[in-house]
Amino acid sequence: MTIEEQKAKIEAANKRIVALEKEKADLLASSKSSEEAAAKRLRSLNIQLNNIRKQIKEKEAELEAKNAEISALQEKTAALNKADEENKSRIASLNTDMENLSARMDKTIAAKDRLILILIILLAVAVILAIFGFVKKRGRSAV
Repeated sequence: MTIEEQKAKIEAANKRIVALEKEKADLLASSKSSEEAAAKRLRSLNIQLNNIRKQIKEKEAELEAKNAEISALQEKTAALNKADEENKSRIASLNTDMENLSARMDKTIAAKDRLILILIILLAVAVILAIFGFVKKRGRSAV
């Protein structure tokens, strides 16, 4: 049952109270000839009034409980939204760190690739020089 429905029921109960109190006043003003019937009706109306007042108190208590529940849920929602924003901020920071590390890694790999290429060239030159040296040495030995 929604809060609006409960408020509508409380309003309807209040209207019933007004109508019953009017009827009570009318009965009191009526002639004394039907005093005994009026007394019975009066007791009945008082009982109905008390029951309606009791229902109103119960509905108001339910409304207060619902309002408290709504407030608690709103607080939880606010806390979750705050946590969500913090998590998004952390994720953005981690993504930035990851991009920076990736860029550093790419630079390091490129530098190592250049170093490996230089070493390969030096090794090739050394092998060529060694072969050239062996060929020259054999050429002198053969002469």
